[in-house]
Amino acid sequence: MRLPVAGMLLIVVLSWSVSVLAAENWTAFQAGQKIDAEPGVLAEPKLEWQIPLTGYGQSSPVIWNDQVFITSVLGSQKEECVVTAYKLADGSQIWQQKYANPAPEELTSYVSKAAPSPVVDESCLIVLFEGGVLVSLSHKGDLLWQRDLVDEFGKIGSRHGLSSSLEQ
Repeated sequence: MRLPVAGMLLIVVLSWSVSVLAAENWTAFQAGQKIDAEPGVLAEPKLEWQIPLTGYGQSSPVIWNDQVFITSVLGSQKEECVVTAYKLADGSQIWQQKYANPAPEELTSYVSKAAPSPVVDESCLIVLFEGGVLVSLSHKGDLLWQRDLVDEFGKIGSRHGLSSSLEQ
């Protein structure tokens, strides 16, 4: 069955408008889109600021309004899980929260030091760490709720470390 030209045009316009509206916030890994091609690192716009991470992390930052949120881990066994918020305008730290890892694991060349990318929306930020720490925070850094998935369901089996975003 073929769609009339007007119907196809409507679909294209609606798809484009959703993309434009979603461009204001970067809410999850790959902005909630499945972007497979690297578009060019910092060709434009120019780099405004950069900061060193607390500990180590390979997660993607997420953005909500004027805040940037990032996760990282501390220690040779990822003993601490870290969530940090920065001002988008200048990179200054707004707040930082640390959580004990209930299932630390020695880092090797086979086990990554990655911390999964957080997700964010208008109500909260949610982060998951490899040790089973699942946390929801307000945009101000206040704890809304926390769960220990290892305690509830057992050890998370991963031969090379868990780094999946909740969005995936």
